[in-house]
Amino acid sequence: SLVKIPEMAIYNMEPTAAAGGSNARIVALAPRSPAAAADTPRNVRSPLMAIYLTLVLIVLNHIAFGGSRVVVALFALESGATQMEVGILMALYALCPMLFAIAIGRLADRVGPRLPMLLGSVGLAVALSLTAIWPLMATLYIASFLLGTSFHFFFVTVTGIAGGIGGTQHRSRNYALVSLGFSGAGFLGPLIAGFAI
Repeated sequence: SLVKIPEMAIYNMEPTAAAGGSNARIVALAPRSPAAAADTPRNVRSPLMAIYLTLVLIVLNHIAFGGSRVVVALFALESGATQMEVGILMALYALCPMLFAIAIGRLADRVGPRLPMLLGSVGLAVALSLTAIWPLMATLYIASFLLGTSFHFFFVTVTGIAGGIGGTQHRSRNYALVSLGFSGAGFLGPLIAGFAI
């Protein structure tokens, strides 16, 4: 099989007969020219772009999630909900993460990151739309549970893949950016929701 190494040369791994094919010797075929390197797909050569796009998704999803807590609580109080009912609404955000966090992580490992992240993002959008379409207390309970569930699909998956973008040499930078994204969005979400109300 052909494998690439950091020196940008292509090598052939040939099994040796002495060990029954279990070992391999490396045979250099040809170094890669600068022109060939330029033909490398952009998504392979740009891990920084990949982590920045991931950061944009993190900020948008977490702004929606954080802002929804303010909106749900205030709308419930305006609708005449008791303090206990507001507490139950907030608790529903954490019900799915408490029960299914491990299962969500296993799902992400089995099917890959794209589907769980897509489900999480779409679920957040649907949950945020529910109360606008049906402004009822019963809708708030459904929306709170769906918001917590959807965000956790996104959160578990994105934190799992962030460290591997661009290789292990970029792991510290990636997680620093992810942490910055969540922190910034955690500040902006309630702030934007408050101004919007």
